[in-house]
This record gives sequence, structure tokens and C-alpha cells, in this order.
Amino acid sequence: MSKIDTIEKINNAKKLMKKRKWSKAIEEWKDVLDVQKGNPKIYLNLGKCYRATGKYDAAELAIKEGMYQSKKTNKEQTEVRVMFYSELFGVYKKQKKWDEAINVGEKLTNLEPKSEKYYRWISRIYEKKNMKDLESKYMKESLEIRLSPSLNEVINHVECGLEAQGYLCKSNYRCITGANNLGVIEHFPINNESNKREYITKIIENFKIGNESLFYSKIRNTFSVLQNVTPRMVHYTESNNIKFLTLEKVEGVHPTKEELKEILNLHKAITSIKFDDVKGLFTKNEHIFRNNEPELAYFFQNMHDGYVNEEIFKWLFMEINKKQYSVDIYTLIQKLKGLIIDNKLFSILEPKQNYTLMHGDFHHKNIITSSQGVSKVIDWAFCGVGPNGIDLVILFRRFQYKFKQIEKNFLSDLESGGKLKNIEKIFFCYGLIVTWFRYQEIKMINSNDQNLETIINYIESLVNQELENNNQDQILTINSKFTNKALKNNNSDLQLSQDNSKTTNISILTRLKQLFNKDN
Repeated sequence: MSKIDTIEKINNAKKLMKKRKWSKAIEEWKDVLDVQKGNPKIYLNLGKCYRATGKYDAAELAIKEGMYQSKKTNKEQTEVRVMFYSELFGVYKKQKKWDEAINVGEKLTNLEPKSEKYYRWISRIYEKKNMKDLESKYMKESLEIRLSPSLNEVINHVECGLEAQGYLCKSNYRCITGANNLGVIEHFPINNESNKREYITKIIENFKIGNESLFYSKIRNTFSVLQNVTPRMVHYTESNNIKFLTLEKVEGVHPTKEELKEILNLHKAITSIKFDDVKGLFTKNEHIFRNNEPELAYFFQNMHDGYVNEEIFKWLFMEINKKQYSVDIYTLIQKLKGLIIDNKLFSILEPKQNYTLMHGDFHHKNIITSSQGVSKVIDWAFCGVGPNGIDLVILFRRFQYKFKQIEKNFLSDLESGGKLKNIEKIFFCYGLIVTWFRYQEIKMINSNDQNLETIINYIESLVNQELENNNQDQILTINSKFTNKALKNNNSDLQLSQDNSKTTNISILTRLKQLFNKDN
């Protein structure tokens, strides 16, 4: 292979990685290795691609070989070692090799002691090992590096804010479970018999989940229905892109499956806030994927976007290949793609008509019911707007409901899901399927009771109804280019009988597209 061909291969491999076409990128990097066996960065990129395709053993071998080649060529600078160790940490995390991950994390803190993220990484591993003291120790170290003033000074500032409201307290830091949390500061009253309330200050990263402060500072204060079902924010401060939200502490228990009706009532209160009520408050999040997996809340907020749906199906097929699901599963997802993408259903889903306020992570663990029976919804980090009803897919996934249970208890219930429009039900079911794949719910995807087939057949029946209920003029307005061309033709190709629309998955819009292409 010539030098020019090699450079072309390298550039192509990088482009393929950006497009998340990992398998093709692997082939390109392998070709480059034939002429650059001693290049450490080729092994590093191979490791990244193998990790993305779920081939963790191959990723580990590639990274270790790259580290060996780096030592061999005497080019093992700190920056290069950090790149290799960071990638190796990610592989060990995926393999659930917790001790190995901690060992690599410690090496990273030695190489870059002022980089807070490595302490945070180690803290998350200790969380997996259920070692709370070490989890808190490393997360606190991460915060101390980032904060100026120090964490203790921030705590004093919050205490002064509470004291100004007549609340004297003592406080302590505690790390809590959750990938998007940096811990909490718990506040307890001091010698204040008349005020025994407790408060809690959530510590969150501004650039990751800025919507929580937006919710408490603007949205909650605007709608009384939300004030009834959420805690109150009493203090707010920010330091070094870290937000400190002090809220009323909610004591109680999480609801169970048996209390589904009460949970649905909370959901009903949230979705009573329509798209126009909060229009313009939320900024669009372009980062649908994180670590090669969809961030569900951001996907739900963008379900009307054709490009986003195309990317989701690319990811679904990659998951099917990575996890080696059966041909039957592949065929069902192909059918789903035909229903959603070929029919351009995302064009029918209109935020103004079909979107409501969305919690973004709505499940029983984010609901607390007091001893007086008052329920509050907490953790509004991922709130936004999304299709009506979509919030519940997370709840039903957590409750391990099969589709027939969901259909009975929600979609067919005239007091809740039964009120959804067909297009909203379609995207609810589609979102549920993506959620199952995102969390590798094998019992839902690959069960003997044809759970996946049942839900896709349900979607198909709704799609046929949706297409039948839209008269020809309404459908044609989706794409004026096809409309204008079609209206010039009075031949029999435009005779779209009702019987034909029932027996095919090809939408009227698709048939008009075919007609347009034929005339050209």
C-alpha cells in the first residue's frame, strides 16, 4: 500500500468513526496496520471501535498492544499514556472488571492529579461496588478540585442563605447514586423546635442538566398544578459551572405497581402543561447519543425530527448485530423502521399539537409519598417537552410490564392512555421499544410470548388507522414537491383505494414519491 493510500485509509477510518460505522472503520484500521504495525494510535483507534461494537476482549488486547508499542518506540509521553489508560478504563467498566478499572483510574490520577474527572470516574466504580465511604471520598475530591471557593465555603454560603429565612442548621456532604449527580448537602435544624423541616442541596453540573434549575426557578412557579406535586426550591447558588439547588427534603416511600393509578394521576398533572405553555423555555439538545448510546430524554424531545429517527434505527441495527439478536428480531425492527421511517410518521407528529411538558426520567424511584399520602415528583434534571404519554415508557420499563399489561392498564384506559391520539400512541410504543433495547431488556425483546411482535403489530394497526383517517389533501401537504407533481397527473396511478391502503405498509406519501420519480 502506498503512502497516499495509507493516508486515505486513515482519513476514511476517522470519518467512519464519526458516523459510528464501527465495523467498517475496524476493517480500515486493520488494513493500515499491515503497513504501520508499530503505530500505537492505530491500536488505540481499533480499541475504541471494538469497544463501541461490544467486543471488549478485542478492545482490551488492542489497547494493551498499543501501550506496548508506545513503550517500545520511546514515545510514551504523559498525554499518550492518559489516552490509553482512559480508553482502557472504559473497557474495564463495560466488562464490569471493577478492581481493574479502579487500578487504571488511580494511574490516571497520578498522571494528572489536577484533573477532577478521574476521581469522579473512580467514585462511580465504588458506587458499583457499594462502597459508600470511598464513593463519597473520591467524589468530594473531584469537587474540591473544581470548586473555587472550596466546598466548605459553598456550604457556609448556603447555610447563610437558609439562616436569612429563619432556618438555623448544620450540614454535611454525602454522595448519592446517579450518573448525573455530584452529591448532596444535607441540612438539619439546630435548636429550632418550631421548625423541624429538613432541606437538601442538590449538586449538579450546569452544562449537563441545566433544566432542573430552570424547572424550579420558572416553570414550577408558573403553574399551581406543579406546585402541588413537587418540592419547593428555597435557595440557589452557582460556582464553576456547578449548580447548588436547595430544596425541601421529601420524606416517605416510593410507590409500587399496585399504586399505578396514583402514579398516572401525577403524570396527568405534568402533561396538563401543553407545548405552547412552555414554548421557548427549553433549548434544543443536539447530543442525542452519549457513549454511543441514545440519551432517551433527548431522543423523546426530538421524535418529530427525521434525522434523529434515522440515527436511532442505525443504532438499533448496530445493537442487534452487537448483541447477536435473532433474525426474527432483526425482521421485526425492519418492519418497525418501515412503519416509522417509510411512512414519515415523524412529519405527522407536531410539537404544537402532540407535545406536553415531560419529566424526562419519570419512574417510581423519582416519586416519594409521605405518611400523609402526599406524593411529590423529584429530580427534574431531564425535563423538557415530548410526545404526550412518552414519559411513562421509563416507568413501565422499570416495573417490567409486558406490552399486554401496558395496553390494558394504560393505552386502553379511557382515563389515561385511552385519551391519547393515534400518533401519540404510535410514538409511545416506538419509544418503549427503543427503551427496551437501550437497557437490554431481553425478557421484553426476546420473550417466548412474542412481546415484541405484539407491540409492533399494534403499531401497524394504528399506522393504518392514521393513514386512513388522513384524507388525501392532508397527507399531500407534508411534502409539497410530491404534491405539486402528483396533482398534474390524472391517470390511474393516483387511484389509492381504501382496500389497498389496508393491505400494504407503504404510505400514500411513499406512493406519490414513486410516482414523482417515475415521471422524472
